[in-house]
Amino acid sequence: MAEFELLQATAGELDRLMVVQPMDLAPEAESTGRYRSAVGAVVGQGRISHADLAVAVLDEIEAPPHRGVQWAVSH
Repeated sequence: MAEFELLQATAGELDRLMVVQPMDLAPEAESTGRYRSAVGAVVGQGRISHADLAVAVLDEIEAPPHRGVQWAVSH
């Protein structure tokens, strides 16, 4: 992604994380409480519920293992 490359080039010491959701963000899908993640590319089914995406983001905020990367989340 060009935006992420621009951010990397200009951010300096900024602590950042770019969350990438799958193309199929499914508001009607039930929450499972589970998700898969990877640095850089969407993994799994390429679909996730709003609730499970929120869980993934909150987990990342509470204990951030990823810094300065493009982080993809799906089921």
